[in-house]
Formats: sequence, C-alpha cells, structure tokens
Amino acid sequence: MYNDESMKLLRNKFIFFLFAALLLFVLPLPVFAQTNQSIKQKIVILEKDQIVNRDYFTAGSQVIIDGTINGDAYIAGGQVDINGIVNGDLLVVGGQINIRGTVSQNIRAAGGSIVIEGNAGKNVSVAGGSLTVYKTAKITGNTVIAGGNARIEGNILGNFTAGIGMLSILPDTTIRGNVDYWSNNKATVSSNAKVLGSTVFHQTQFKTNPKNTAITRNRMAIGINIFFTIYGFVFSLILGLLFVWLFPVFTQKAADLVRNRFWLSALIGFIALIIVPIVGIIFAVTILGIPVALALMFAYMVLIYVAKIFVSLMVGKFVAQKAKWNLNSYWAFVIGIFIYYAVGIIPVLGGLAKFVFTLSGIGAILIQKKTEYSMLREKKII
Repeated sequence: MYNDESMKLLRNKFIFFLFAALLLFVLPLPVFAQTNQSIKQKIVILEKDQIVNRDYFTAGSQVIIDGTINGDAYIAGGQVDINGIVNGDLLVVGGQINIRGTVSQNIRAAGGSIVIEGNAGKNVSVAGGSLTVYKTAKITGNTVIAGGNARIEGNILGNFTAGIGMLSILPDTTIRGNVDYWSNNKATVSSNAKVLGSTVFHQTQFKTNPKNTAITRNRMAIGINIFFTIYGFVFSLILGLLFVWLFPVFTQKAADLVRNRFWLSALIGFIALIIVPIVGIIFAVTILGIPVALALMFAYMVLIYVAKIFVSLMVGKFVAQKAKWNLNSYWAFVIGIFIYYAVGIIPVLGGLAKFVFTLSGIGAILIQKKTEYSMLREKKII
C-alpha cells in the first residue's frame, strides 16, 4: 500500500533526479543563446558580504554560497557548498552537497553524497547515494529520504521517513517525531539515541496475497497516476522558471508567437509531429544513420515536453492582462502552468485542449529557431 509519506518519498526522488538529468542539456544552451553573462564560468562564488534580494538561480562545476539569499535558491553543480544563509527554500542538485549554513524554509536535495551540518527551518527532502546528518544539524520539520545509506546524529523535531538501503541512527541523535522506514535491512539504532515517537520498519521484500491482487493493482494505478501528475507539474514549474531566467528573450518571443500566430504555429507543430518520426525511421534503416535517428528522436521528445512552457507563459500573460495584474514573467508562468494542468484534468476536452496548445508551442519554437537561424546567417555568424 502507498500512504501519503511513501508517495512523497517517491515524488521527491523522481523530481530531483529528473531535474538533474534535464539540467545536463538545458544549462549548456545559454553559451549559444542571447545572454551575455559568463555562463561558461566553472566556479560560482557568492561572497560572505554579498546579499541577493530575490530568488537565486546558478550552476557550475563548483558552487560556493557564503553570502545571504533573501529568496529561494535553485542550484546545480558538481560540488555545492552552502555556508551562508538562504531565507527561503533551497533546491539543489549536485555530486557532493554540503549544507553547513542556515535555510529558513525547506531543503530539497538530490546528489551522490549529501551532508547536512546546518539548520533547516522547515522540512528536508533528500534523494541520493548517501546522506549524513551531523550532530550540529537541526531540522525543525519532517525529513524524507530516498537513497542508499543514511547516518543520522542530528536533532530532528518532526517525523523521519525513509526508503533506504542502510540506516544508522547514532548516539547523539534526537528525533522528536515518528521513524517510519522501508528497507531490506533493519536500522542500526544506538541505545543512546532518542526517538520520542514510534519506530516502524517496513520490510521491502514481501509476499503478495492473491485475493487482494486486483484491489492492489487498482490502488497502485491511482497512486501512479497521482504521482506522475504531481511530479509533472512540479518538474514543469522548475524547468519553466529556468527557461524564463536563462532564455528570457527567446521564451517571450515564442510565447508571443503562440498568442499572435496560434493556428499557424499549431499547423507547423502538427506537421512536425508527423514528419520527424518518419524521418527518424528513414535514418534508422541504415546503420550509419542510426546515431542521427537517435539524436533526432531525443530532440523530438524534448521539443514536445518543453512546448508547454511557452504555452503556459502565454496563458499566464493573457490572464494577467485581462485581470489587470502587473506581473513579471515568472509569476505569469506560474499562473499559466497551473491553468495548463488544471485544464488537463477535464475529461476528453481537457486532453484535446492540451494537445492543440502543445502543437502550437512546438510550432512557435520551430518558427523562432528558424528566425534566429536566418538572422545568424545574414550576419554571417554561421
């Protein structure tokens, strides 16, 4: 059975690993885009005396945050060190993540090795190979973990939930809530550790009762559907905000195309939807063309997925204009993506509307890329 905590566990694990995967090909794009910022820079440092009074987005081979961020922080890097203060949520993806500072809200982290030595004002959700919570750490809310191994010796004021390979609760640990974990192995709990709530161990190897198979399958289907809807919304929200930040000009122009040339964009999107797979099959029938076919189909799937970003921005801008709200592109996108997914809940008509809007988004991307290509050709840049 899936309860609320286990669904949150699965949701966080997939959200962060998918976020990390898409960053691999999204973040290099600004090098070739319109921005003049030094995205190629490998090391990003926010100095101790620096204060950022907005949401903060950054990526690099190494990211060091010694300063103060008065907003949410979205960070990706090979090694990430959070030594300063984040007065908001922290969403971080990296190979090695060290959180020694203070995060006033939630921590969402995915990485190979994650170390928490500082404070979290609310909840912590982690997906990774290993997690270590040192005795200097204080987590005010609940903690949810999905990963290989975890060593806990800090102070957790809420509940602790984990899907884990090996769990060790060390002597200096204090957990004021319940401990609820799924594993093949029973946790190693020190006799000097303090768990004030209940401790429940869920053995992940179990036998299925044939009488309940049909009921279990139905519940699993509902749970999986809810999970993918939630993860799709959250992941699209994060990805869209990254696009608005990294490619503001391109994103706005594509959104304008969706609004001003909707049906032309939808027609081009429909043609692309049919032609690209055919071209991919043609390449695939030859051995030499297989790499081209794979690259083409990969780009095809990415194109379909990101099309909703430009549609959502257009919808959000349209609603804000009609309501006479003075919103920036970030908030307009948030409203638009919410409407996009809300419409999709409507049976039949919702799915049809999302399909048509997605076609328009695909067409807008292709038109805008064609315009940029022609401009670069005229300037003899390519």
